[in-house]
Amino acid sequence: MMFFQQLVLRAIRAKVILAVFIAAASVVTIQALSIGPRTYHPGSAEYTVYNNYVIFKLSFKHLLEHKDLYQDFPSEHWDRFKYTPSFSVLFAPFTLLPDGVGLLLWNLVNALALFWAIRTLPRWNEREKAFILWFALIELVTSMQNSQSNGLIVGLIVAGTSAMGRGRPALASLLLVLAVFIKPFALAGLVVFLLYPCFWRSVVWTVFWGLLVLMLPSLLLPFPEVVDQYAGWLHQLGSDHDASVGYSVMGWLASWFQWYPPKVAVLLVGLVMLLLPYARTSAYSDPLFRRLQLAQILLWVVIFNHMAESPTFIIAVTGALIWYISVPRGWLEHVLFALLLLLTVLSPTDLFPRSLLNDWVKPYALKAVPCIAIAACLFGTLMFRSFDRGAADDESTLLPT
Repeated sequence: MMFFQQLVLRAIRAKVILAVFIAAASVVTIQALSIGPRTYHPGSAEYTVYNNYVIFKLSFKHLLEHKDLYQDFPSEHWDRFKYTPSFSVLFAPFTLLPDGVGLLLWNLVNALALFWAIRTLPRWNEREKAFILWFALIELVTSMQNSQSNGLIVGLIVAGTSAMGRGRPALASLLLVLAVFIKPFALAGLVVFLLYPCFWRSVVWTVFWGLLVLMLPSLLLPFPEVVDQYAGWLHQLGSDHDASVGYSVMGWLASWFQWYPPKVAVLLVGLVMLLLPYARTSAYSDPLFRRLQLAQILLWVVIFNHMAESPTFIIAVTGALIWYISVPRGWLEHVLFALLLLLTVLSPTDLFPRSLLNDWVKPYALKAVPCIAIAACLFGTLMFRSFDRGAADDESTLLPT
């Protein structure tokens, strides 16, 4: 018995979890570098398995060469660059590094962003932080194996919310603006400003940081070229909007019910679900209400994103874990948590039968279904649960341990 108690105590230590996250990023990098090239489409050329990292890295080179970032570069990588021109500038340091070093640092950025963000959450005990980090780790590995930015995105959103709770609107605004300029759906994270008394200061800081990050490419390009690059990015977003439904509410409706409502209509319903709980202004100071709002944002940016892919779900899974440890847990919560682990977290791994993945999970968007169900339960809780109107609003004094 003492052995298991000691094991649990060690498992919640920050240093132990940090070491595991660093090791996971390192193993994923070694694995990617050791695997030979592959094709991403029948008849295509062969590319590295860390193709997304190559796309990010070469985007800065293309920017310096005054090329359209959003055209095809089949001789260099598969697929197109889909991020903002500002992200291309922010990725510049990686351009100078060999792939092995750069890929390792990129994976570490994603892993440590999530670790750091969860560690900064105020009003959370060590067991809660450890629970989120351990159960999010598998999904984080899935994202890193695809050289994606999703670990960084969830880290920026969570850390931005945490900074608001500590009374630091300038830092919160910067972190959330950076997330938006990587993935525009992170705009949903800005609604967290409504929960705090420094709302207008946060808006001013957001405008300041937004304009600053927006104009980063102007350090390298004439202004007309910057405008053209952003026009290309917007066109790219429009093309992707028409072409995909992903692991999302839209994908679920299409695969289960053969129903294809206008994506704008589905998004508007999602916006109502996101914003309606904010009508309960008397609940703003309740730490539980704030927790659940963070969980809602993290789930929302995935399940209402028509481009959501498997690696994106580290964002939604983190939100689902926050929900699970924050609400009273009955049979429904336990069932949804089990389905989350089975269908969302484990389905892309080698632990899950390939036949079930290919015949059921992918065709029926089952990876998204537990997150959609949890988001629905969460919406009901935010709308109808009683929250403490007199909760103390002193999160600014609570620093991470």
